[in-house]
Amino acid sequence: MERVGMVEITKISDEGYSVKENENDLQSYKFKTMVEQYGQFNTVKICKNNGTFKIVDGLKLFKILKELKYEKVNCFYIGKCDDLELASMRIFFNYNYERKDYIGISKTISSCLENENDIKNFSIKTCLTIDEVKRFKGLVNFDWKEFMREDPNKGSQIDMFNI
Repeated sequence: MERVGMVEITKISDEGYSVKENENDLQSYKFKTMVEQYGQFNTVKICKNNGTFKIVDGLKLFKILKELKYEKVNCFYIGKCDDLELASMRIFFNYNYERKDYIGISKTISSCLENENDIKNFSIKTCLTIDEVKRFKGLVNFDWKEFMREDPNKGSQIDMFNI
């Protein structure tokens, strides 16, 4: 397969790890309007994972193209990848392109990293330090209710941080 080319939309799966926890409705509306006016202006990055084309980057664009009944999608083909590579590439693009969703990244990392070796490999593939990967992995278990609990002697935790 060529590195860049048109792929039938039905041959691409949008299932798998999503590093976006919440989508902004206004932002999605603006993005859809741009596609309606100008067509597909970016490529969707895909890889072959377990015999299926899966989206590495461009999930929001792909969903809009699907909604608008596009039959083919202009894609950039990265090559074959396993589940860990797929998750690490998704985080690499979102984290390093400043499209950060810390909770979504944390959930993705927590769901696919089981041991120290996974963390090291993931660190190398995403360009995150091992400490950053461990912090993200732990974030999903953080007890926000306890953090936000008010202490009658000190006031709320929010007051401590001048928020």
